[in-house]
Amino acid sequence: MRSQEPAASEDAGEPDARAGAGRRSGLWRRVVPAAVGLVLFAGALACGTASPPKQMAPEGKYRWSRERFAAGDYGAAAKGFKSFLLEAPLDPRADSGQYLLGESYFKEGHFREAADAFDRLGTNRPTSDLADDALLGVCRCDWKLSPELALDQDYTHKAVDACGRLLQYYPDSPLADSARALQQKANDKLADKSYRVGKWYFDHGIYESANVYFEIILKNYPKAPIVPDVLASLYHSYRKIGFDSEAKDVRQRLLTEHADSQAARKLRNETGQGA
Repeated sequence: MRSQEPAASEDAGEPDARAGAGRRSGLWRRVVPAAVGLVLFAGALACGTASPPKQMAPEGKYRWSRERFAAGDYGAAAKGFKSFLLEAPLDPRADSGQYLLGESYFKEGHFREAADAFDRLGTNRPTSDLADDALLGVCRCDWKLSPELALDQDYTHKAVDACGRLLQYYPDSPLADSARALQQKANDKLADKSYRVGKWYFDHGIYESANVYFEIILKNYPKAPIVPDVLASLYHSYRKIGFDSEAKDVRQRLLTEHADSQAARKLRNETGQGA
């Protein structure tokens, strides 16, 4: 995002509702309702479900929502930005409002809603100054939604694709390095998932299927940290099915490209040969 969020401060004073005993009968009826009203008003400001007044102009709703966002009241901010965008979708501040709507959802942990808000900006407004921020927002959300390895990795694939869109369409963006790093994390996780599946086939003696997964990792995720282990497993799998020439090539690749890895040291000890 190109601009910093403004600081917001909302101070609510506490009324002094003390009354003298001699004036209690008349003053009590005026002070108590006023005090109750102030308490209710302060409670409404503090409540995350607050919304901007319906009669407020779009500019006021935008400012109101920015103040709530800066104060950390992200639930209220999201409601305010939605109201602002519905009322003034062509306002010059609409892109900022759309982006901050996504950030409000993200801060609240509503990652699916945040991804939708970011994607709406990144897809519908590709020339916006915030388009690359929005695409990185989509990638961040999909990464947050990426589950543990045992489960389907659809959101991990989506994170790779979202970061890829940013790198494709905005290669000179100052956010490119962040997108590239997050994409690499997602790719590493997909490599780990494929290796887990391939290792299961290997451990059960289904070597041809194991090789398919190992080879996919080497092709699609060559920078993944798991690659040395993949090469070692592929070496043993090739040996199991008599692919001695392929096994020799894989061994040489492991000992040359990843000579200092634990997998390479272990293979050298097993074969009794140096690099």
